[in-house]
Amino acid sequence: MENSAESEILRRIKKSIKPIHKYYIESEIFRYISHILLSILLGLLAGGGVILFHYLLEHMRLFFEEHSFIESFGLPFYFIIFIPVFGGIITSFMTFFLPEIAARKGVLTVIKSIILKKGFIPVKDTLFHLIAPIISIGTGVPLGPEAPAAKIGSGIGSYMSQKFNLSKNDMVMYTTAGAGAAISAAFNAPIAGVFFGIEVILLNDLKNRALSALIISSVVADILSRAYLGNVRVFSIPHYEVGNIYSYPFYIILAVLCGITALLYFKLSDSFGFLLNEKLKIFNPFLRILPITILFGFVLLRYEEIFGIGYDLTNSVLAGHMQFQTLIILFGLKVIFLVLFIQAGAFGGTFAPSLSIGAILGFAFALFMNRIFGIHLDPTTFALVGMGGVLSGINCIPLTSILLVFEVTNDYKFILPLMLASIISYLVIIYFKKGNI
Repeated sequence: MENSAESEILRRIKKSIKPIHKYYIESEIFRYISHILLSILLGLLAGGGVILFHYLLEHMRLFFEEHSFIESFGLPFYFIIFIPVFGGIITSFMTFFLPEIAARKGVLTVIKSIILKKGFIPVKDTLFHLIAPIISIGTGVPLGPEAPAAKIGSGIGSYMSQKFNLSKNDMVMYTTAGAGAAISAAFNAPIAGVFFGIEVILLNDLKNRALSALIISSVVADILSRAYLGNVRVFSIPHYEVGNIYSYPFYIILAVLCGITALLYFKLSDSFGFLLNEKLKIFNPFLRILPITILFGFVLLRYEEIFGIGYDLTNSVLAGHMQFQTLIILFGLKVIFLVLFIQAGAFGGTFAPSLSIGAILGFAFALFMNRIFGIHLDPTTFALVGMGGVLSGINCIPLTSILLVFEVTNDYKFILPLMLASIISYLVIIYFKKGNI
């Protein structure tokens, strides 16, 4: 009798608890709390992924940096030729054995996964695109870390959604937020990370919950990145002057030149891609990438400044350590090798190269105008504005460009010409391309 009574009591307790449990699980407050917690978790995971990526890339870069590598082994300087070739051989093997995964690189594949697969990204894709860019960029390829970082962050967001059995709409949201958080951590630029998710990944298709996830995860990822990697700026900005109202026509001219530079990049990219794929029909990864790395290695003998990501080059330009003739040559080399490596199948992004190209263009433009017209434009200011203009033009992301350059420089003074150049450069692309790239 006692056991029967106890069973009846337990049955009634469970019956009374069930609707309470159901209320909390299905209630609006529970969904909001879980959304916040998942966004925080995603920020920690994406930030941690970028920290790992940065740590491995930096150690690879320092090991293969031309002088340290040569000094460590007592090799002659010309061995710099073989560093990018070595990296090209390894990434070619990776592409040869895993061609489908290797093809799913860059931000475009993240956008496709959002549109076509509701944010689903296989784990093996994330791991592959963590390792391959480290080898590629670490051995000197002049590409940037932002596309791999976005790929890593979006992959982490997708994996987290799969593990928690979230809905397809939630997977889209957290995959997008992961990409934005990764950009935030990579550049210490949380606002730019949010707008990257909105402008690039979601193609300006903004939903309220996606915005909250983007903001929370980007802030958390940035805090984590600053805690482990240090609260340091990517670029060192010397003293500069924006100039008076009479300087703005020159900013407009520079903005148009930034747009033309982006058009040049697209034209060269289309032409070289057509040559490789249609004319020569070279699809073997070794035959595509190794000739480019050999050519690049020989160029490094004379212009070692173009080795790697390009942050040191950009800082040298901003500090005024480059002659006008050298700037023109470096500008051409950066554009050409950006095109060649992207089309040949190297792993990396276009953000960092765009910033370097823009800085070179803006600084050289100011020097040229000063020399021709006897005026006093500040080359550093025009270099900063050029960074935003070329970044906006090549990637078609005017808002992200404005915020990214503003955040990585941590300076507000040149925001007006920066906004002007970014938008005008973008409009040049829109006009000639008849729509968004």
